[in-house]
Amino acid sequence: MKREMGRFDAPFWVILLTGMFLVGSLGCFGLAAAAQGAAEGAPAIMTVDDS
Repeated sequence: MKREMGRFDAPFWVILLTGMFLVGSLGCFGLAAAAQGAAEGAPAIMTVDDS
């Protein structure tokens, strides 16, 4: 049974890319929060220059 994949491609990629975008955004926010928390708690550890 060979299905016509054309009609499934668009929704699949929309869901996949949206999921990856959301996970990536949460990951970036988590890293930023962790970096800021580490910088406030232990300034000697800070190596990120976000000027």
